Amino acid sequence: MRDPSDNHDPLGRNVDEALRMVDALQHSEEYGEIYPANRSKGKDAMKATNAGVSNYLSHH
Repeated sequence: MRDPSDNHDPLGRNVDEALRMVDALQHSEEYGEIYPANRSKGKDAMKATNAGVSNYLSHH
């Protein structure tokens, strides 16, 4: 388990976000990159380094 979540009954769930998290974990395992917030499959990701973040931010 890589992302433990504790949802309480009165709180809604966002299926799209859950699927995005699965995509992010699979992408990270395969390419060693991380998903920025709100990134969707097929869009740019970034390396988990200062240079990788800087490069991503300079293009977005």
